[in-house]
Amino acid sequence: MKKTLYFLGLCLVVILMVSCASAPETKPVVETPVPQEKPQEVQKPAVVEKPVEKAEPKVEPKVEAAKSADEEVVAQFEGVSITKKDKEIAKSEIEEVVKKLNEITAKKDYGRWRYWLSIEYIKEFSKPEVLKKTSEGLPAHLKGKQLKNIEDYFYYVFVPSRQNKKFDDLEYLSPTKVATWTTDSKILYRFEKIDGRWLLVP
Repeated sequence: MKKTLYFLGLCLVVILMVSCASAPETKPVVETPVPQEKPQEVQKPAVVEKPVEKAEPKVEPKVEAAKSADEEVVAQFEGVSITKKDKEIAKSEIEEVVKKLNEITAKKDYGRWRYWLSIEYIKEFSKPEVLKKTSEGLPAHLKGKQLKNIEDYFYYVFVPSRQNKKFDDLEYLSPTKVATWTTDSKILYRFEKIDGRWLLVP
């Protein structure tokens, strides 16, 4: 009886040992970390770099010192140059003389008129042959009128032909002598600068 119990107990121990040996080992479960997705980077547009052109050195053109407009030569006589500025000054002075002559003709002021005459002018229009030729060219209503002196020339020729004339331009005939023109391109007077004054010359 004791042997039987001993045998049963031994069998039980063997069974337990076998069952323990065959039972699978349980390993602890280790969670594998899930890799987090990186946020997608926004791609910047590719910048195409243009090749840097080498700037060529600027070559400054050689400009000769241009003469100012005032120094522009408008007339020349045997080495004497008349500049644009000289002409503008002369025009301004003669314009004033023409205004005075217009006043003189309007008032038929013979005394004042003689102030603007050169000796040359007085001599020319005092010559009998000049007065005779001028008389022949008088208008029809003065037909037969004979000019006797420069005073007659003033009243019958100068005054009627020079009423309210407008001076427009001048042309140099010499460094001191000019011909003046009206706005309709007709000759008006000839002047010469004598002792600082523009006087009438034939």
